[in-house]
Amino acid sequence: MQDYTRPQPILDAPFHKSVVPQTVMDAFENASAFIAILHGPEHIFELANAQYRKLMGVRVFIGRTIREVAPDVADQGFFETLDRVYQTGEIYVARDIPLVLTRVEGMPAEAFRINLLYSAITKPEGGSYGIFVEGTVISGPPGAMAGEQKDRLLTPRELEVLHWSSQGKTADVTASILGIGTRTVHHYMSRIIDKLQATNHTHAVAEAMRRNIL
Repeated sequence: MQDYTRPQPILDAPFHKSVVPQTVMDAFENASAFIAILHGPEHIFELANAQYRKLMGVRVFIGRTIREVAPDVADQGFFETLDRVYQTGEIYVARDIPLVLTRVEGMPAEAFRINLLYSAITKPEGGSYGIFVEGTVISGPPGAMAGEQKDRLLTPRELEVLHWSSQGKTADVTASILGIGTRTVHHYMSRIIDKLQATNHTHAVAEAMRRNIL
């Protein structure tokens, strides 16, 4: 079911991590729903929380447009709906709709059923700043649903840091890709090394691969 309505926007512009309290950022990151903040008419990612990243698979989000990040959904109507919400300010609500993603490069596409909300973020002077995205996964492949809490050694964010380290990315580059600070990357890597009982990040990558974590 799909619906366009005109209630009050969920957020007011400007939205930027430099001016949003850390407690709010933590709430977004740890929410059980998948959440993203898109900016401008091209829908550039400013935020993608843990559940959003878990749903979409390993991709580079921050600073890239939705069309660059998710070309595999180009023919499913999501881009056109985002364009309409940005242009009109309407709120889009959809329940139990299909979503097909290629979450792992070279692997078959995976089918999901999701609930989805797009809400325009308005600027104080009027017009749209961007779009607030929120949703939940109703059904999908094992491990993809927000409610599934498997006994995983590493958190989703630690897995992302470890992935980019395994690709040869420096802490500075990883920080830029994930939209976090370099010190935060080092903090996550220290936790990874400790959890995997490794001696350094190279050893951590090798140990993660041995355990089929990566």
